[in-house]
Amino acid sequence: MTRTPSHRLFVVGCLFAVVGLADLAIGQEAAKESAEKAAAPDAPPKIELTLPTTPKPTDKPVHVEEAMPTDPLGELLFSVGVPPSTWTKFTDGSPLSDSERRPLVGVFAAVRQLKPEDWSTYARPMPVPPATLDTAALWRAVGTLKSIAPQEFTDAELDIVYAAAVANSPGDPPRLADGDPRRKFFRCEVAVPGRTGPLIVYTLRVPDALRGKTTVEERIGVQGMYLKGVGAGPDGSPIFAADRLEWFKRTPLGDLGMDYGLYDDVRPFSSDLSAERECLFQLLVAMKKVDFAKLQELTKGAYSVVPLFNDGPKMLGELTAQEGQARRAVLVVADKELQRRYGISQYYEVALFTAESVDNPLLFNLLELPPGFPQGQDINETVRIPGTYLTGWTYKRDRTDAEKREAAKREAAGLPPEKPGMQKAPLLVGKSLVWLKRIVAAQDDGFSWLVNGAVIVLVLVIAAIAWTTLRADRTARDIVQRTNAPPAGTSLNDLPGDFRNGPDFSSLEARDDRK
Repeated sequence: MTRTPSHRLFVVGCLFAVVGLADLAIGQEAAKESAEKAAAPDAPPKIELTLPTTPKPTDKPVHVEEAMPTDPLGELLFSVGVPPSTWTKFTDGSPLSDSERRPLVGVFAAVRQLKPEDWSTYARPMPVPPATLDTAALWRAVGTLKSIAPQEFTDAELDIVYAAAVANSPGDPPRLADGDPRRKFFRCEVAVPGRTGPLIVYTLRVPDALRGKTTVEERIGVQGMYLKGVGAGPDGSPIFAADRLEWFKRTPLGDLGMDYGLYDDVRPFSSDLSAERECLFQLLVAMKKVDFAKLQELTKGAYSVVPLFNDGPKMLGELTAQEGQARRAVLVVADKELQRRYGISQYYEVALFTAESVDNPLLFNLLELPPGFPQGQDINETVRIPGTYLTGWTYKRDRTDAEKREAAKREAAGLPPEKPGMQKAPLLVGKSLVWLKRIVAAQDDGFSWLVNGAVIVLVLVIAAIAWTTLRADRTARDIVQRTNAPPAGTSLNDLPGDFRNGPDFSSLEARDDRK
């Protein structure tokens, strides 16, 4: 039905009436409250007390935020996930229990984040008994590895330690393969001088060459966090958590403190040495300790370059020596952190070409060069260099003439350029080099001096003999002259006949030639 204007006016009027009645009721209520307040006496304000309520029990522990320690090491450990409360979760006097495995996994996650410079700065030598070890501290020790017992991580523990997804659901990152070495950790017993009880070390890694062995007799080093102790005094067994074991193999390099465990991080080929720099500098430190004459003695004989080019990984830690022409010798400056930790500020890179390698160089990183040895990008010196293999160095090489022509053809045809050619060169580490050209020149110079000296002596002897002979002749003549000479002031006319001018024929008989 169609509404008329009169109907609309009626509805609007009803609305205004409702609003007016509501406003009137509110005003009356406010006036009533004002009258009551005015009539009532003044009273103190009402105070309401709220009693604390007892929290209901819950299955989840309430997280209490810990304050960060103020000491540098405490701050470092806190930043990698080890707050002070971690150490309260380990109980002294008994072996590591199942309930302590979870905090152990947390410590594993922390030690993986510590850098070599952190251990160098904060790790202290482990004292001999009866000194006690502090928790929340980093320690280092050297001893003999006696046993290795592998243990398996659960998938949940792997997520904590390596932050690696192990589920194989669609969209998840790839899981760790069943044979992945990160799925295991190891309980090791280490005999430490001065202690009857062994050092118990839980470590994420042991050297690859020792994996699979249960009983060993190897010289090793430990850098780790002290968790708890089993027993006290020299019979007790401190328990440590570590990222890896150092391995000082019983070789000349191992005797010099070279950690063979670092070879596990060396790649077959490298173009930046980012993964190999710790191994490189430990080798340089070992070379710094060795007597160069002894190193030459250890590497006497002839060595082929073929294994260095074709089977480099098997040459890790092996000593060798190569002879040829050094074509380049340049200075390399180490970064400040490596200088601080290793005490090595610089080394030299020498490119060596041998008869076997032809146009393929071998690169040597050396601590020093002989006095006067030339440096630069274009030298040519005969040398012999003892050292040890590290890795295969890859670098961009200059194009050959044929490759340049091919590149020009591709450019003319509008084709994309090919990737630049890469050169592979064995990279070795040594102390110094033997400058053979200088030795030969010195020997030649010595022989020349010897010959020249002999000739000079011979000439002097002959001259002396001639001078002595001539002097004797002059002396005899002078004696004769002094004997026959007339007295001073005598006239030649007054001398006897023997001294007169002209011949004397008085003693000759007359001859008659006319017969």
